[in-house]
Amino acid sequence: ILWMCTVSNSHGFAILPTNTNISTKIQTSTLRHQLTIATRTSDDDNDIDILPLPLPLPVTGVTLKMAFDANYAVADNAPPSQKSERFTCPQSLDLVHKLRRNSDAVLVGRGTVVRDDCTLTVRRVGLLNDDDGQQQQQPARVVIDPQLKILDGTGTQEGYALLRDGHRTIIYHNAGSGKDIENEDVMLVHLSLSTSTSTVTTISPKDIMKDLQTNRNIHHVMVEGGPATALQFLSQKLVDRAMIIRAPSVTFVEPIESGMDDDTFTDAGLIKVGSEICGDDMVDYWVRREDDDGEVSEKMWPGSTISTDNGWPY
Repeated sequence: ILWMCTVSNSHGFAILPTNTNISTKIQTSTLRHQLTIATRTSDDDNDIDILPLPLPLPVTGVTLKMAFDANYAVADNAPPSQKSERFTCPQSLDLVHKLRRNSDAVLVGRGTVVRDDCTLTVRRVGLLNDDDGQQQQQPARVVIDPQLKILDGTGTQEGYALLRDGHRTIIYHNAGSGKDIENEDVMLVHLSLSTSTSTVTTISPKDIMKDLQTNRNIHHVMVEGGPATALQFLSQKLVDRAMIIRAPSVTFVEPIESGMDDDTFTDAGLIKVGSEICGDDMVDYWVRREDDDGEVSEKMWPGSTISTDNGWPY
């Protein structure tokens, strides 16, 4: 019998029965967690050997999170009196914040910032501690804004929350000179435009990921904002895994369609590896296939199990 838990110092513990062969295969892949094996050396519950294992490999690449109503719509254009501000349940919101804290950065398009004035910070769950007992930093916020409109009329200390809350923000743009912000927490990065589809010209997600990994020490990116941004990453087959939250009991009055369904993820080279009930919602888990034959790659869902209660994201 093997079980794991996460405690305040962000160390995982596995308790094994007496004489258990500790070479038994244990799979884990969790950011900023130390795995430790505890083996019973006698029938005395207090007689336990603690055997630290090497740090597991961190989660890297791109994890996409999307939330849909029963018909794959992403939002409701109905008047405020006819809709609720949140359509996913509290348990799903907690899961999203867990994914944020397991990410180096949270990426959205400018439209998400304009619509929601979001901070994209970890709030519903606690931040983790590193191996020295220091609390981790909030994930960086990454915004794709080719024309740098996010700065229009904001001045230096006013405007959108993520430009003035003291946390790290990176904005990718292709605007000319003349726009700047006097805030050391906000970095403006100029990248060339590319045609992501036959009709859409924007900054290539591949170029963004290359810059983040090479120059910003950001290796695990959570893509959270908007179907347009998600479709860009999916079309370039950059998504390594996806966590799709569906609210089956919610149908928007005036739905904003996502243009996505299960075929969208399959066409992007992903395969569904599990589903779990999360409060009133359903969470689908997708990972990248190894090849076109549908074989699941070694990049299985991180952690030892798929579970909204005790699986990854922790």
